[in-house]
Amino acid sequence: MHLAWISIAAAGLGPADVLVLSNAQVPESVALGVAYQDARQLPAGHHCQIPDVDGEALELTLEQAQALRVHLDACLQALPDPEEIDALLLVRGLPVRVAISGGSVSLQAFLQVHDLESGGSLIQGQAGSSFGVRSPIYPFARWQGEQAFDHDQMSYYAATLALSEAEPWPGAFERQSAGSFPGFDFNGQLFVVSRLDGFDYGDAQALIERSVASDAQVPSGEVLCLAGSGARAPRDPECELLSRLLPDLVSWQSPFDGALVAEDLASLMTGTADFKSADLSFQPGAFVGNLTSYGAHPNNFCEGEGCPSEQQTSIARFIRAGASAAHGTVDEPYNHCFPNASLLAMLVSGYSYGEASLYSQQFLYWKNLYLGDPLMAPWAERPVVEAPLSWPAGQAVELVASHGQGIAELRVFVNGERVQTLAGEEPFFIPPGEIGETQALLIVALAQDVDLEGFPVQPGVQGWWSGTVTVEEPELVDTMDSGAPGPEPGCGGCGGSGGGLWILALLALRSVRRR
Repeated sequence: MHLAWISIAAAGLGPADVLVLSNAQVPESVALGVAYQDARQLPAGHHCQIPDVDGEALELTLEQAQALRVHLDACLQALPDPEEIDALLLVRGLPVRVAISGGSVSLQAFLQVHDLESGGSLIQGQAGSSFGVRSPIYPFARWQGEQAFDHDQMSYYAATLALSEAEPWPGAFERQSAGSFPGFDFNGQLFVVSRLDGFDYGDAQALIERSVASDAQVPSGEVLCLAGSGARAPRDPECELLSRLLPDLVSWQSPFDGALVAEDLASLMTGTADFKSADLSFQPGAFVGNLTSYGAHPNNFCEGEGCPSEQQTSIARFIRAGASAAHGTVDEPYNHCFPNASLLAMLVSGYSYGEASLYSQQFLYWKNLYLGDPLMAPWAERPVVEAPLSWPAGQAVELVASHGQGIAELRVFVNGERVQTLAGEEPFFIPPGEIGETQALLIVALAQDVDLEGFPVQPGVQGWWSGTVTVEEPELVDTMDSGAPGPEPGCGGCGGSGGGLWILALLALRSVRRR
């Protein structure tokens, strides 16, 4: 077993991979979806406004959830490349839970398995043995003496152990190649799903702001694993192991302290029903996972007079305290289905929050709910991308992208459609357009693969540039009069014509991650 890891840039997912869902009946919900789309520079069409949903509803019936799913499918099919969507982001204003035969699931979990079938019919709505299915991408391992102590349910929390022995680590998530588990084909049917929510819309908006802020600086605070209380401690052996694997990043504290005082935490995992006496604050990018039954109960997303009583400790409390992401369950889940401590391991290794949460959850179609931006990757180094503000029609230009490991690929989207995939920094021809026409442009750069001390990964870490580009007739300089040199052979960004020189000014409009 490896006893030390180093940071690996592995944040897959980018703006072209995310579809936002809001409630069309609630203006604040739509505004929140728009705010996220703008903040993360999602292409046009990547905001799906769901009609016919009661904005006051906490729970959907099965029939209502199936109708919502039909609207989701319509939004997907309206996109130029629906297969590009790997992540769904639900926002406040949509219900939290779906009532089905035999119990309930979170709306997140209901949509996450999309068109997954069991026995020839959709899994949504089925009860019995198909109610809760194992994930095809969860890194499975068995404890064999590596732990410092035991818990009778600890076998469900061994993903960190699996990662410590894995070569390679999981690559960037792609829905189309999600894999299979006996009896289930997940390819094309498994989404990363999370939610923007809190006690109010201000809390939900703050999740966007903190996620974007986390791109600017690697968290420097403590990643704390606090021992759980009683039956809520099955993850403790894994958390303690993680603190030994990453002693410079992760701390282990035992016994449980219900009145914990901790400032500027980078993340926190624990397990308790009552954590209301804790005095906590968090740095941008921080995740909180509290292993207790009702942290994301539908009653837990409002406060004050007129709200239903809070069930145990609401995960919205952590968001109000400054956390950027949190996990809870919407109904009694039992203590075997919470995210593994591998979520923290993957975050500090540079994975996006969306991927780290999905890879660290053993059971799908269950009670789980994740708050936060799926693109958030506080420990990742994103490529920096630059592009011109205006391009000459039909001419090649050089797209400038940089990253410490080099650039493996550039994906070029025009008006929401991927029009080219380039290796490295090849020149790009803007699609045909009339002079004066504007094009909505998104350029996504993927970093090169990394191979570091026994942990090779397929990182897919993404950085991007987005803006509106004008197609224009380039300026022609008379080289005979000015003495300016002619174009050099192989100059991809300065193709000449008629003895003149096309002049291009490369101007960075907006880029993500500067470090």
